[in-house]
Amino acid sequence: MYFFSGLFCLLLSLGLHAQRISIHHKQLQFLFEDSLLQLPNYHSGLLPFEIQVDALNKKFQSQAVQEKSIFIAPVLDAIARFQQKDFTYRLGQGGYMAANLGKKAGFELSAVLYEEKFPGNSFSIDSLKLVPRYNRYLWGKNENAAYLGIRGNIYWKAYRGLTFTAGYDKNFIGDGQHSLFLSENAAAYPFFQTQIKLWKIQYQHQVMFMRDLVYGSGSTRFIKYSSQHVLSYNVNPSINIYIFETVIWRKQDSTRYRGFDLTYLNPFLFFRPVEYNQGSPDNVIMGIGGKVRVFGKTYVYGQFLLDEFHLKEVKANRNWWGSKYGYQIGFKSYGLFHSKPSLLLVEYNHMRPFTYSHSSSLQNYGYLKEPLAHPLGSNFRELTGVLRVALTKNLFIHGKAAFMRYGTDPEGLNYGSDIYKRQWTFSKYYGNYITQGILNTVISGELTVSKMLIPAWRLTAFSAVNLTMQKTGEENKFLPMVQFGLNTLLYE
Repeated sequence: MYFFSGLFCLLLSLGLHAQRISIHHKQLQFLFEDSLLQLPNYHSGLLPFEIQVDALNKKFQSQAVQEKSIFIAPVLDAIARFQQKDFTYRLGQGGYMAANLGKKAGFELSAVLYEEKFPGNSFSIDSLKLVPRYNRYLWGKNENAAYLGIRGNIYWKAYRGLTFTAGYDKNFIGDGQHSLFLSENAAAYPFFQTQIKLWKIQYQHQVMFMRDLVYGSGSTRFIKYSSQHVLSYNVNPSINIYIFETVIWRKQDSTRYRGFDLTYLNPFLFFRPVEYNQGSPDNVIMGIGGKVRVFGKTYVYGQFLLDEFHLKEVKANRNWWGSKYGYQIGFKSYGLFHSKPSLLLVEYNHMRPFTYSHSSSLQNYGYLKEPLAHPLGSNFRELTGVLRVALTKNLFIHGKAAFMRYGTDPEGLNYGSDIYKRQWTFSKYYGNYITQGILNTVISGELTVSKMLIPAWRLTAFSAVNLTMQKTGEENKFLPMVQFGLNTLLYE
């Protein structure tokens, strides 16, 4: 394993650098978002965004580098966690490469081998062979596992404003801490993406190829697909709105072998009429989002997601199980401390039971037991606050606090919190409400101090304190945690 770190350090010493890298980690994004939002046609709801390696170095007053065709750096993670009497850790080492392939194309690739002992009861080796958010484990026992994190993409700027991207990675749609449309919560997936930028409009079409799990089938995986549209429009420099639509379908349903449905490959069709005309059981989810600059560098943003809707049931006000929708509202403000880059964000998320679920996990909006959108899935309310401040060019404070209430399912019942359960197994036809089932109340706070050590590598040293209070039914837990170490800010 140590061979990887040594190899990439050796390659780094050759002085090779690239022009384009993606910024996924929110601890880095806030440093660039303020200036990006001032651009006349920047669409902040489609992430990650891209910067040059030289811009990353200049941000931290590091020595500027000469732009060349390739950049290689090591990836190092060495994190120690102390939670009451429990000691856990994560060790990761590997490499990151970004390169130009001529003037119009390039690629990014990262590969990291992790060894981790997970805290508490958050993970245990089982027959599904899954590590949350990372796909399969390589080997492990009890709460220990070794797993591989691979992400990357290759892009081609075919014409001015037209870009094609293929990769094995994650993407994010929205302006908030979380997203109700698409987040980086689940494992990386293969995808093909088309982006068109024209005038005040940015259009994105993405197809995702996934192999998911089905209850009762063990670790066997089955193919499903998702096709997504996002149309973003900058009304003026202060207002942006975007619409979102996705359809999820299985390769083979109960009546026939469908394979990849080419109908959904058309980037200019609305999925709901197509799905209805085909008489298919596919899952179509729609939404609308946007942001408004209210004054200075302060923005209000939000999302509304609609999974299923019957006007008759809404008028009857009987809390039908199939009323599946959610919304997000938040605000964020940059530059509160004038000369010090900073971000203050407050966000509320609200999601009805059974949202994102469907008749099969091969049609739900999840991947490998994790939601593709908000980490809590459905049946929850959450209030989150984030404060990030750059005390100096290289020293940062990050504070997060959250209050959430969500319902979980008693044994053998389905109250709509687990999106991997079949929606038809609902426990109540009417009278459904958010937090039904076993009520969980969680209050958490985290304070992190970090120092950027090597900007081009995105390598930081950090220490953090996390306090969590959780009440599940009548059971109360207090879970303090202290952690410190080295962390490469590639992904969260």
